[in-house]
Amino acid sequence: MNDEMGRHARPFRRSSFLHSCLLTALAKNRFLDYSPAMPILGNYHRKGGSRTSRLRGAAVCVGLAAFLAAGCAGTSAPPRLAANADPAPLPISDKGLPCGDSVQLAGYSNDCRPTATLAAKPVADDQAIHLPSLTLASGGPVQRLLEPSNDGPWSPDQAVLPWAEFHGQQVTVHNIRNSDYRTVDYYTVRLYTKTFDLRKLTSVDFIIVPFNDNPAIAHAMLSFGFEDKDYLISSVEIRKRAGQKYSALNGFFNQYTIMYVLADERDVMWKETIGFQQEAYVYRTKATPKQAQEMFVDVMRRVNKLVREPEFYNTLTNNCITNVRAHVNHLIPDGVPYDYRVLLPGHSDELAYDLGLIEAKGSFEETRAAAKVNYKAYLYHGDPDFSRKIRE
Repeated sequence: MNDEMGRHARPFRRSSFLHSCLLTALAKNRFLDYSPAMPILGNYHRKGGSRTSRLRGAAVCVGLAAFLAAGCAGTSAPPRLAANADPAPLPISDKGLPCGDSVQLAGYSNDCRPTATLAAKPVADDQAIHLPSLTLASGGPVQRLLEPSNDGPWSPDQAVLPWAEFHGQQVTVHNIRNSDYRTVDYYTVRLYTKTFDLRKLTSVDFIIVPFNDNPAIAHAMLSFGFEDKDYLISSVEIRKRAGQKYSALNGFFNQYTIMYVLADERDVMWKETIGFQQEAYVYRTKATPKQAQEMFVDVMRRVNKLVREPEFYNTLTNNCITNVRAHVNHLIPDGVPYDYRVLLPGHSDELAYDLGLIEAKGSFEETRAAAKVNYKAYLYHGDPDFSRKIRE
């Protein structure tokens, strides 16, 4: 299980079925047969190519098209964040978590399972169209396709959203993850709160983890370095519901909300290099300390925004690499153009190299070889000075 893209993606059979139904309706002009007692414009349904069959097929086509369009709806790209002052910090419960009616971080209750219910209307004698009415229960599966939510239950490693408080040059980050992993599926979740001094933020690194089964696809992250001692990773991921896996095809149909995981490097790098046994590359960017600080603030503001206003993940338009690109372009307008290497993030480090955004150590191939940290991550995974040593 990768935090953003699982290793065992299953085909999305429902979307294939809908597409085939749509094509069938278009080809044959007929799809459903309602009860003969249900009048449509004074005529009764019969099989065949009658006018009512054509109307019926057209209605089904419109309905299916609307459903598929709704699946691609939602926030397709992260909005540019305004430069105004941040809202007041969220109220805090006794457990140190945000609370209040407008903020719901993790729901574990399975007492009720809202569902969509069908209620057939009685047949009338007029000439109107009478079809079954659909009532959507709050929080039901259909509603989740139309409106993103922070209601759970969630996978334990993503059950609590991080958030940040700003106090001048001090930024307090809540719910930083540093879990204790025995395997990728057997772990103890540990969260902590830490205050960072923006004046000590001197660097930002770009991290790429290509997938073993398809190196053209990768997970992209940012890591902020405070005087090259403390590092905080920002990892944009799907927020998995309990038992949920990732499917790239499902990612087009509002199946996942998106979240930022803020974590200790030992947490994320252990999962990627030792747990999943994937190659990881850490590139030092050319960002100045001032740019690194501005990007950190930009990331934390988006983290806070997602607590209040959840968004859908989208495989193409709202994912790990598109959010990294958005943060860079907030600082440097059009600094990262839309390139095929954004669509194929396994090549995004080459794009960053070509744009001069990362420190070069010879050719791109030489730079990439120097950025690989797998052996050092394995060697120093239990070292308290882990982040500095994997960069030596």
